[in-house]
Amino acid sequence: MARGRIPDSDIEAIRQRAPLDEIVGEYVQLKPAGHDSLKGLSPFKDEPVI
Repeated sequence: MARGRIPDSDIEAIRQRAPLDEIVGEYVQLKPAGHDSLKGLSPFKDEPVI
C-alpha cells in the first residue's frame, strides 16, 4: 500500500456502513436525477441552482 492511499476494501466497507445519500439527505433535500443518481442544492451557496 502506498503511503497516504486508503485501501479500496476500506472505502467499500465505509460506503456499505454509511451510504452517502443517507448522510447528505439529513441536511440537503435530494431528488432523483436519472438512473441511480440523486441531486440537491449545495448547502454552501445561497443560490437556488439545481
